[in-house]
Amino acid sequence: MAELLIGLCMLCVLVLVAIGIVLARRRPPPRPPGDGEPPLGSRADMARRLRKLADTPCDRELAPGAMCYSPAASPDRAEYVCPRCGEKTLFAPGEPNASRAYTVHTGIPACRRYAREIVDLDVELVEIGYCASCFPGSMRSRLDLEVRYPDGTAQRTEGVGETDLLMLVRFTTGKLTIDRGMMGEKLLKHQMPRLRELLGV
Repeated sequence: MAELLIGLCMLCVLVLVAIGIVLARRRPPPRPPGDGEPPLGSRADMARRLRKLADTPCDRELAPGAMCYSPAASPDRAEYVCPRCGEKTLFAPGEPNASRAYTVHTGIPACRRYAREIVDLDVELVEIGYCASCFPGSMRSRLDLEVRYPDGTAQRTEGVGETDLLMLVRFTTGKLTIDRGMMGEKLLKHQMPRLRELLGV
């Protein structure tokens, strides 16, 4: 019995070692000190990427916008589920906050999705004034974006929208353009001032 237990323990150790080797191979190799590259996800890294974006030409024709475009009808009501407390707030006709139904129905879900798709950055979408429990009686609301850097500093931008989050998705994934819907495809480098503001670099 003792020999069986010892054999099982040895087998477990070998399995754990094998898993560790596989995971180590999947991780990108760390940058050696002094190689001239800033730490991944740092302000210096974002500044380097912005410079690269500015110097990189786009060697293809940009897609035009739609010639005929019918905007989707705005919802007459929307239910907001607070990510902080889990409470629900209804935005419906006849109420002071009814004009925010479109943002709750379409804008916030899109911004949340884009925030999850941003890579190499620690970001948080801060939703202010939508939850009746966290912000009782609030008549104003907005979306803020906070970018946190490894050195402990952060950049917070008030009043962001879907396009801001989409720009960061495209930028952090190495793309050169952004699709603006009916406005067509645009070069991301032309949005440099807004990117610098969002990143704080």
